[in-house]
Amino acid sequence: MNTASFLSLVLPDGANFFVVEYKDNRMYHHLVPNSVEAANRSNWLDTRAEGNIYYAMASYKKPEYLDSKNKRRRRTQENVDQLKCFWIDMDCKGKATDYANQRDAILDLKRL
Repeated sequence: MNTASFLSLVLPDGANFFVVEYKDNRMYHHLVPNSVEAANRSNWLDTRAEGNIYYAMASYKKPEYLDSKNKRRRRTQENVDQLKCFWIDMDCKGKATDYANQRDAILDLKRL
């Protein structure tokens, strides 16, 4: 599956999507395309990026805003406009806050 196919499946309608490249454990590039098509066109990062590329899986009301403490915000819960998918992060690394294994996680998922 290519990037365009993937993004069309998981990104909702709307505007203000976020594409971020992380390099050396810090944000390196931060793009805010205004459509799913523009998010796909931003795949120039895929061909020249030295770090990892992340796509925020929501559309946002605004590219950025100031919160009540006058702090600049972008990808926050309050700013989410639309979602197309439902995600569940079920860690199975055996830590105290994780599931002991994948089987336990799947059994708990079925419980939902």
